[in-house]
Amino acid sequence: PPYMCRITRKDKEGKETVLHRGFNIKKIFIPSNPDNIMVNVDIKGAELRVYTAYSHDEKMIEALLKGLDIHSFTASKINKIAYEKVEAERYWDKAIKKMRDIAKRVVFGTFYGAGAYKIAEQIGGTKEEAQRVIDLLFEAFPALRQYIEGTKQQVRSRQFVKTHFGRFRRFRLAHANRELFAEACREAVNFLIQSTASDLVLSQLCEVSDNLDKLEGEMLLTVHDSMTFELPRTMMDIQEVSVEKSGNEKKILVDKKGLLHEFMDEWIVQRVKDKYDWLPVPFLYDVEAGPSYGEVKEIERWTG
Repeated sequence: PPYMCRITRKDKEGKETVLHRGFNIKKIFIPSNPDNIMVNVDIKGAELRVYTAYSHDEKMIEALLKGLDIHSFTASKINKIAYEKVEAERYWDKAIKKMRDIAKRVVFGTFYGAGAYKIAEQIGGTKEEAQRVIDLLFEAFPALRQYIEGTKQQVRSRQFVKTHFGRFRRFRLAHANRELFAEACREAVNFLIQSTASDLVLSQLCEVSDNLDKLEGEMLLTVHDSMTFELPRTMMDIQEVSVEKSGNEKKILVDKKGLLHEFMDEWIVQRVKDKYDWLPVPFLYDVEAGPSYGEVKEIERWTG
């Protein structure tokens, strides 16, 4: 969770020591009724799903259709190691975890139009290291480079780009000089993905909000790719169960009633599929719940 007033100190070698962990400010957001529970629904990899609508990246589409963890998949392709190894060891192997985190940051950095210098700051490496990972990313996913180059061509030839929702972003000064053209290209690459992802999330937030009374719930807010609302505790039956994941036993939280997952399947997954045939992959989600916004934990679908 995000902590405010966090105090740290670095020694000469750059090692960080936490002097005060700070305060979880999200815990101040609580349900309006003590008999309610806070629920947060987060869209899984919204930007990457939208990216496939513009790039038609066959590798990414296949991975998403199979339900793979997309960041583990990206890390496996970039580093040329088995997906199963990344997914199985990312929870306890620091090297694998770092590999996955770097892949995730580089992919999003590329979407945001960041260059090697900016990505180097994000991954805590040198410009050369960042460029090496970027090159490996383009090698593993050639459709990503094609998407970027195709978007640049639109800026060059039309001076605007248009999303699947019909939103335009115009770049009247793109031809003024090289610097403004480069800036316009970065913004265009980012705009198509971010604007479309935002419109998708907000369109479904409105439908969820309009129908949340079926669960006796109330919509509260949205943050980036998530929507937060409160529900009566009686609408969920949250229990801890043991399951086997990647060869290890793990305790998870499940909702044995399943009403919320059924509701979200209808108003997020199915509705997006019905309304937007240009999206080649399903619009999936994760559910979290807890006594406050700062204490929500992942609640998985009950399959027992």
